[in-house]
Amino acid sequence: MQIAISPDERRVRLLEGRAYFDVVHSQRPFIVETRGGETRDLGTRFVVEDAGGQTHVSLIEGEISVQAQARSAPVSLLPGETVGYDRNGTLSRITPSRGDPGDWTQGRLVFRDTRLAEVAEALSRYAPRPIVPAQAPEIQNRRVTGTFLIRDKSNFASALCEALDLRLVESPDGVDLLVAI
Repeated sequence: MQIAISPDERRVRLLEGRAYFDVVHSQRPFIVETRGGETRDLGTRFVVEDAGGQTHVSLIEGEISVQAQARSAPVSLLPGETVGYDRNGTLSRITPSRGDPGDWTQGRLVFRDTRLAEVAEALSRYAPRPIVPAQAPEIQNRRVTGTFLIRDKSNFASALCEALDLRLVESPDGVDLLVAI
């Protein structure tokens, strides 16, 4: 993360990862820049996540505008809305499949009817070993609804297995593999 404060603006460059912002109102705009665009705010709470060339911006409170690449028109968000954009500047509204975007700051991860592949990727950020569903589409596409407490990270894989009727295989290369029974 890089931070630049000037008389005209407050700018953060998020190089990778996820950040939560609770911005104090000011006449100087607060701007979060990622590889594919920027989010502009005057005083609100929001989350920006840059992972794998895809950026997601979720508004918790207030109002923000998101612009994918300088050539596109900015899109305004209302609380509860999420947009995503890639490095090419393609921007789209997203129906969140997770709970409140700031849940992780409260020590929990919440999922609502979310693909197992997406859940495993999110949980792997906190788990002691990466969690990987078997490549079969019928496993990757199983749906998960539930709340995971980050402090219980050693139980993520076994909880998924129990809930989805899967078996956990601890591979020698340090991965928890979820396979069909």
